[in-house]
Amino acid sequence: MSRKLKIFTDGGARGNPGPAALGAVIYDDSGKVVKKRTGREAAE
Repeated sequence: MSRKLKIFTDGGARGNPGPAALGAVIYDDSGKVVKKRTGREAAE
């Protein structure tokens, strides 16, 4: 049995190096959200 998923991702940063953020959402083949994820990272 195979399973199809749609994965949407995005991210960005201010400066190089600089603070950054990301986001991702995974949907199954019926359009139901399987997983959501966000994150932030500070520049060192």
